[in-house]
Amino acid sequence: MAKYINQVEDVVIDSGSVPFGPATCMTGDGPAIHDLYMLSGQKWSNTDVELECGSGVLPMVYLKSSPVSAVQWAIGLEVMLLIDDPWKTIMTTDHPNGGIFTQYPQLITWLMSRKARDDTARECHKWAYDRSTLGSVDREFSLYDVAIVTRANPARTIGMAYRKGHLGLGADGDVTIYDIDPANLDQNDTAALTARLARPDYTIKDGRIVARQGEIVSVPEGRRFYCRPYVDEDLEKDMLKDVKDWFKYYTVGFANYPVPDKYLKNPVAIPVNQPLEAVMRR
Repeated sequence: MAKYINQVEDVVIDSGSVPFGPATCMTGDGPAIHDLYMLSGQKWSNTDVELECGSGVLPMVYLKSSPVSAVQWAIGLEVMLLIDDPWKTIMTTDHPNGGIFTQYPQLITWLMSRKARDDTARECHKWAYDRSTLGSVDREFSLYDVAIVTRANPARTIGMAYRKGHLGLGADGDVTIYDIDPANLDQNDTAALTARLARPDYTIKDGRIVARQGEIVSVPEGRRFYCRPYVDEDLEKDMLKDVKDWFKYYTVGFANYPVPDKYLKNPVAIPVNQPLEAVMRR
């Protein structure tokens, strides 16, 4: 897959990386969550939602001793490191199913340090390196690479690069300040690197300090972002007619799906299929 992505220009993937430890599997696929319950023996909760699906919740633990978990861990890192251009990748954990997002600091350390990967692999089931190429990968991410796969590229991919993922004119004041000197960074001191990534000195949202060294100091009212697609009006009318006819015989009414504007505090539309010049004017 990495070889193909390196050869084309129209693909962006998110890694769905799996850090070890606890997670929560959540799905609307009742049979799938039942299968996980049978495999894991963990407690399982399943509930009908408007008689439309059987959404289920199940605690999950990704263990270093598990051959499957070890391979999942290796694949999520391998794909990020084998794709040459970081602008083709986005670092994720598929929260909460694949791992909680609070483990991002550990995941970043694995991407930045081969030593960290090797140290973890020695604690894992042998499949981690036996059934992947991760053990032979020398590449180590720079802080610049990390900024791309965690900030800049997610913003660009979802159409918000005009205000997110950069420090230029017109950007929102979203900044994280770490106690890290890039000129003197020792990527082999993995414990210190993970600790500093986990407790930034300052987390700034919309120009306001919201957290300092792990302590929340402010909880401002945020924005609600939503998509506003621009389509041909006649096409939209024809589409809605078909959809409304279909919903006459469905378990949930059409009127249950839209979210009225009155429920949105500080709403901000993300224009879709609109010229960039028009977006910038907004």
